This record gives sequence, C-alpha cells and structure tokens, in this order.
Amino acid sequence: MPLITDIPDRDGLDGAAQLALLRSYLKDLELPYKFPDQFLIDLLVLNDKDVVWADIVGEPVGIDPWSYDPLLPREYINRVRLLSGDLNEGVLLYTDPEILRMLDVAPLRYTILLIKYSQSATSSYPSDINDPIRIMRDYLEDTDVSTPKYTDKQLADLIINSGYNPYGLVANILDNQIGIDSSSQIQSSGGELASVDGISFSSPMEALTQKKLNKASVLSAFMSSAYWKENTAAWYVDGVDQYPVDWETRWYGL
Repeated sequence: MPLITDIPDRDGLDGAAQLALLRSYLKDLELPYKFPDQFLIDLLVLNDKDVVWADIVGEPVGIDPWSYDPLLPREYINRVRLLSGDLNEGVLLYTDPEILRMLDVAPLRYTILLIKYSQSATSSYPSDINDPIRIMRDYLEDTDVSTPKYTDKQLADLIINSGYNPYGLVANILDNQIGIDSSSQIQSSGGELASVDGISFSSPMEALTQKKLNKASVLSAFMSSAYWKENTAAWYVDGVDQYPVDWETRWYGL
C-alpha cells in the first residue's frame, strides 16, 4: 500500500502538497472526505494531480483545473478570478472549466457577481435589471429582502449548478411543471438539474401569477436582456455589419 511519501515530487511539490491541492480541485476539503486519502495517494503515485483530477471529474486530460496569471489581466479567467476573489488555489471556489461554463451562459460581469453571491450570507434585491439575483427574485416573487424566501447564496448556487442562465432556469422550472420543452429555446450549457439547499426546481414557481407563467414572456425578456448572444442593433453596408459592438465585445466587457 503506497504511502504519501511514495508520491514523487512534481513541480517542486512534495506528496502532501500535491494531495492538498488535489483535494482543493475536487472541493473535498472537509471531513468526512468523499475521496479517502489512500484512494488519492494511489492515483498520485501514478500520475500528477491535474491528470488525477481530470480522470475523477471526467474532464479531458490536458484541461487545467486552476490557472491565474496577474500579468495577463485581459484573459477572461484571470479577470474572473481577480474580481471575484477566487485566487486561493488551496481553497478553490471554482475550477477553470466551471468558470468557462458559467461564461458560456452569463456575461463576464454577471459571472463575477454569481461567484460573489455564492459566498454571500445576505439577501439583496439589486437595482440592475440584468443582475441574475434580481431576475430570480422577480420571477420567484421574492423581492422583499427584509423577509426573503431565499438567500443570495441559495439563488446563485441554483443558477450555477443548473448550467443555465437565469431565464433558461426559469423556463426549465416551467417545463418541469407543464411538461413542455421551452428551455431549449433559451441559451444554456447544462441539462439535468438538481435541488440546491432545499430549493427544488418544481416548487419555487408554484406561487407565480399566471402572467409570469407565460413561457413566451420569459423568452421575450431573455431576448432583450444582457444574456442574449446576438446584436440588439445592426447596420449593414454591402453585407458587412457596421455596428461597432458585437455581442462578444459586450459579453466580455466589465
């Protein structure tokens, strides 16, 4: 049975340091561990921590679980980590693939906010109509934060774990109630959903009015929101779009 001292030094890290970082990547830092030490040690004897992490979580080998370079502030992952505070590799909030999946469904500034909200202990009703927490509170009729039904963390975790943008999440909840696939019309990177902190995907919408249960209104709101990935205006000359700000520029702006 291999010992932690049998893990070969890699990148200047001994076996204990590699094991600690692997646990951070796996979000398995609290007892009782999901993955026993011996299981991880056996794997680390054979491969480095990045390969072991990729094998366990099902990511392609070669994908980094963690990266941050303060000298490259224009790189999107660096911006997200810097502005959200997710800078501690030893106590990682989100891996690089998780951040990229968030960026696939939410603009960069709202991805940063979601990470911040996921660490919040408060309840807020933001003034920004595109703020993901504002959107969820509006649909959940939870706008009075003096007596909130859900915390910011609960709502942020709900969105992040679903793999949907807020509008896709609302549409998916409606699908679960009425059995019609409306969420497929709305940009998402996830499919199967689960409950988070006691919020299920079937119950929160039960209190909504009939007007808000209209899928077409959800889709219409999505198409006019910051989560829509096409230009809201365009001016073509000889077939060339002269509009100076395309959706990608807007999407990754702060």
